[in-house]
Parts: sequence; structure tokens; C-alpha cells
Amino acid sequence: MKTTVCLLAKAPQIGAAKTRLGPALGLLGTARFAEALLLDALSSWKNSELLIAHTGSWTPRLWEHVSIHAHMQQGEGNLGQRMERVVRAALRTSDAAIVVGTDIPGLGDDDARLAATALQTHDAVLGPSRDGGFYLMGLKRCPEGLLAGVSWSCAETFDETRRRLTCAGMSVALLPRRFDVDESEDLRHLQEFLDSNPTAMPCTRAFLGSNENQAISVIVPILNEAKRLENALLELREIPGIAQIIVSDGGSNDGSVSIARSQLGVDLVRSKPGRARQMNTGAKRALGGILLFLHADARLPKNASAQIRSALGVPGALGGAFRLRTDYDAFGRSRRWVAPFLRLADMRSRYTSLPYGDQAQFVRASTFRDLDGYREMPLFEDLDFAQRLLQRGKWARAHGPLRVSGRRFQERPLYYLGLMNTFPLLYRLGVSPQRLAAFYKHTR
Repeated sequence: MKTTVCLLAKAPQIGAAKTRLGPALGLLGTARFAEALLLDALSSWKNSELLIAHTGSWTPRLWEHVSIHAHMQQGEGNLGQRMERVVRAALRTSDAAIVVGTDIPGLGDDDARLAATALQTHDAVLGPSRDGGFYLMGLKRCPEGLLAGVSWSCAETFDETRRRLTCAGMSVALLPRRFDVDESEDLRHLQEFLDSNPTAMPCTRAFLGSNENQAISVIVPILNEAKRLENALLELREIPGIAQIIVSDGGSNDGSVSIARSQLGVDLVRSKPGRARQMNTGAKRALGGILLFLHADARLPKNASAQIRSALGVPGALGGAFRLRTDYDAFGRSRRWVAPFLRLADMRSRYTSLPYGDQAQFVRASTFRDLDGYREMPLFEDLDFAQRLLQRGKWARAHGPLRVSGRRFQERPLYYLGLMNTFPLLYRLGVSPQRLAAFYKHTR
């Protein structure tokens, strides 16, 4: 039985392809991601009879990849009308037609053979996807109006399509359930697939692992930050180039969780207490190629995204951090006389080669994974991470300034001034974080 695979391919144009991934990849990133998916799809069907049904304007470079196959315009109408048009065109020269898209990880020649086998004993075959749609439809005939009125891109699409085929008198075979890549959440499943299939989808793998994925995910660990959190998140949402904001709560009981949930576009995760554990939990939810770990009492400069990307563009740089400017905190204890001494807290950020967590460490997501994230220590997980990264590459410094609260300095100025100078030295001399934490007496 001669079977044609009909590949529905949208031109990977900025603002037109994979737009629902915009929060994670940015508009340029979505277009390049769609291009990578397309190139991998073309390769995965290399042993099948292929008909490319395309839309949009194609660049000459991509057209060279498309034009070597049989191709046609999808034409006007909704998705159902266009699919019917493509299937009927394929059935003019084939016994069966299989319709697929470009965004199903791992879909290829083996699936075409599986679907063709099912069509030997059935009139139609459907491959259900996790989101309620379908990733593959195979037909041996296509009556006019077969897919008219089907609701597309919703949780009922598969069920409606199956009913429509059955009402047309067709017997329907089902393939195993798969997932497609439409939403930001799907990128996590895609990465899991790539990790389990090291030779699959080389173009997509290269994109996700390259510097082109410059989307920034911000992870904010919190514990009882209700006084500052709302304004902090509002300011963070106003910074251009931030693709994702993740609040990782360590057990707040002061309303912080409600505040995080109320903020549009903020992703809340729950974790056991401990800043390292919270940051690792947040990082697991991150979709961007760059991770930024930001304390709730810190404020980024408006051009923070550009500074981060510029810092990571330094040859050999795997991570970076900001210079500090410690500000008097109106929510802290009222000790105006300490304000001039707050500048002392900023000196470390200018001269140390190892950035601390209060400087908003940022790092490539691939590097963070390679280092297994932060070690779960009661203190100095940031310094430990900085030391381990420095063994592989460089730390870059963004000029900032990152404005941070002087609340703890205001509470106990002499204590914290001594702490800032002695605790890091004791840690480097081998005193355990557990012993130092007993003296620190600050819940994190």
C-alpha cells in the first residue's frame, strides 16, 4: 500500500511560529526553535514518501530544504479545511495519507510504518497527544467536510475528531500517546526526551544548548517576605528581557504565597526550607537558557537583561553577578546613623573574584545542571557554587548596580560588619558551614 506522509509546515517567521513559547524563548528564539524543529522533521521522514504542505514566506535557505520534496500550499481556511485539502491531494497518487506536524519529538519513519500497518485493517488511524489533540492522522479516504466544525487546539480536539471519523463510517485505530511542543511547559518534556535519546533531533538539541537560547528565568527564594514581595515582583515584571519569574517558597506563613499567586505571570513552587534547596527547586521549573538567582530584597537595574547577556558574552564566562549598592531600608530598624556605613557592604562586590548570592548570581542553565546546582548547605552554598564554577570557567561582573536592602546591617551593624569579614575567612580555612550556621542564627 503506497502511503504519503503529509508534513504540515509553517514558515518559521518571527511572531508567526510557536508564539506560545514566547515567554520562554523570546520572539526571535521561537522562530529559530521552529526552524530547528522543521529541519529535524525533514530528516526524520527521509525514508518516507513526503509531501510538504506549507504556509507563510520561506527564506531562500530554508526553501532549498523544502523544495527538494513534493510540496504544496495549504491554502485558505481553518485547520480542518486545510488538512482535508492536503489529504485529498495526497490520495490522488497514494492509497493512504498520513498527516503530521513538525513539533512531535521523535516522530519519524518508524511511526509512518506503524500507521500504514494499522491502515491495512482500518479506515483511519489517530495518534492522541497529551494536550487533548492528536499528533498524527492517517486516512484512506477523505469525504468533503469530514473535519468541518472540529474545535482545534483544545482538550476536546482528539475526541471530536474520533467521533467525526466514526460517524463517517470509518473504523479507527489508535497509536500510542505522544506529546507535542506548544507550551513552555512542554520544553521540559522535550529536554527529558533529548536526555534519553542522545542522537535524536540534532538541530533542536543544538538550539537548546546554544547561546541562542538567551531567555532569562529568574528564581526568587523567599521565606516570609510579604512586606517586600509584591513591589519586588511588580518591578521585576517591568524589566525587558525577563522571560520567566519563579518564586520558590520555603514555608512562608505571612501571606507571601498569596502575594506570589496573585501576580500575573509568576510561577510559584513550594520547597522545604533552605535557600539552596529552594533555588534548586526553582531551577527545575526554569525554561530559560540563563538562570538568575535573585533575593527578594534586591532590585535589578532596568537594563539587567542586557548586562547579563553581555557579561556571559565574555570569552570563557560561564556565570556572573552584579556589583552592589546597599540602600537604607525603610522597613528595617530606624538607625539613620548607619546609612553612611552601608557603602562598606558594597566593597566586596567590587573586588572579590567569587560572587556571593546577594549579588544575584546568574549562570547558563547547562552549566548549572553540569554542576548539579547548589549544594544543600546551611550557609555559603553561594560561595561553594562560585568556587566550583571557577574550576571550569570564569565569573563575569555586571556593572549593575544591584540595589539591595540594608535591613540586616541596620538591625545589628557591628555584628554584620564582623560577620561579613570573618565568616567567609573561617569557611575558607575549613570551618564547617554547620558550625558557622550555629553562630549565624538566621533562618534561611
